[in-house]
Amino acid sequence: MKTGKKLKPRRRLTSDQRQYIIVVVVAVLIYAFFSIKSPYFLRWRNIVAILVAAAPLGLVTIAECSLLTCGEWDMSCGNVASVAGIVWGLLTISGMNVWLALAIALCVGVVSGSIIGLLVSYCNMTAWMASYGVLMILQTFIYVLTDGLAFSMSKYSDFKILGQLKLFGTDLTLPILIMAVLFVAMFFVMKFTRFGRAMFMVGGNREAAINAGINVPLIKITNFILSGVLSALAGCMFVSRSGAVQPFVGGQWAMQAIASSIVGGCSLGGGKSNLGMAFVGVLIMSGLSNGLNMIGVSPFYQYMVTGLALFIAVLIQSERRK
Repeated sequence: MKTGKKLKPRRRLTSDQRQYIIVVVVAVLIYAFFSIKSPYFLRWRNIVAILVAAAPLGLVTIAECSLLTCGEWDMSCGNVASVAGIVWGLLTISGMNVWLALAIALCVGVVSGSIIGLLVSYCNMTAWMASYGVLMILQTFIYVLTDGLAFSMSKYSDFKILGQLKLFGTDLTLPILIMAVLFVAMFFVMKFTRFGRAMFMVGGNREAAINAGINVPLIKITNFILSGVLSALAGCMFVSRSGAVQPFVGGQWAMQAIASSIVGGCSLGGGKSNLGMAFVGVLIMSGLSNGLNMIGVSPFYQYMVTGLALFIAVLIQSERRK
């Protein structure tokens, strides 16, 4: 009688692993498509341009990914970025030291994040409503401070360092380095620190987090402040790179960052995230924008791309929950 060896059951991919593979394949296909449509798309200088353009969105994505891990999100990122850039520009024009002015501009994010965090944590207001309320208040400040008009900062050389400084004699610029460092730092925090583990517990099971002695309001407020500061830094980075203060920057950043985070593995319900895959989501959004511009597609269609990305992200989430 033959005795055959028992075959080990083949390991099946989890829903998360399948999603990661799909996202990477989609990213490769998008970049391959645009490289076929334009021979300049995958040239080094254009790759650097994609990364530079991705840097502000990358900072906001770090913020949204962290908040989604806690079961929250922030709709005010774009207006926080706008106000911070405006404040930095106006203070610099007034004669203040450019780096002191930058520090004050970042405080816009601290204040806005603190307000949203307090409203969510202690007033039982939903994150959507609290952040949208702050968004509308900041929009008033934008009109009051600028009358809706942009102004040039080209004669302030130090102002342009944050967004234009080239590193090590290459085409790589400071925004790319800042984005990379912050992604790595936040990945370390979320993966290897007590605070990071508390974020996952707060988003995954709030009652269990409370029973475990975790200060849930502190975790949420801290992440909202982080969101505000990163959004403010993203706005300052953008105006520094452009050499002009614009009244509205990053109008789509919040939605694009949420889409990038969810496509990358974050859960709308909280308690799950993958910062590395969220970065791939950022590259998809930035690559799409760059590629559409390169092949002559109107920028207006890019809003449709963001909407489609959100639809796909939510559909993926629905499939994962089944």
